Amino acid sequence: MMDSTPPPAPDDAPSDDADDAPNAAPLAGHPTNRSAHSPTPSQSAQERQTLLRLASSGFELATYSLVLGGAGYGLDHWLGNATPYFAIAGILLGFSLGFYRLIVMASKIS
Repeated sequence: MMDSTPPPAPDDAPSDDADDAPNAAPLAGHPTNRSAHSPTPSQSAQERQTLLRLASSGFELATYSLVLGGAGYGLDHWLGNATPYFAIAGILLGFSLGFYRLIVMASKIS
């Protein structure tokens, strides 16, 4: 009959229990691992908010271009135009408006 208990681990083997390991690395985001140079929670929240604002401005640029380009395409189709002049004008107007909003948002942030 075989014994089902595992053999004892050597003294230099890593332990499965993190509390027993004196040199265990703390978790990266754990509060006990904050150094003097790490940002405070409010600073990192402000950075996230800034990045989200800039990302939303990029989505606005794409949305304005698509919506105004689609409106121009619909107008071209409704008028029976063979060339998509209104669609091109809508895309350019949407891109210009979105880029303007992006610049305004970036100037508010900095």
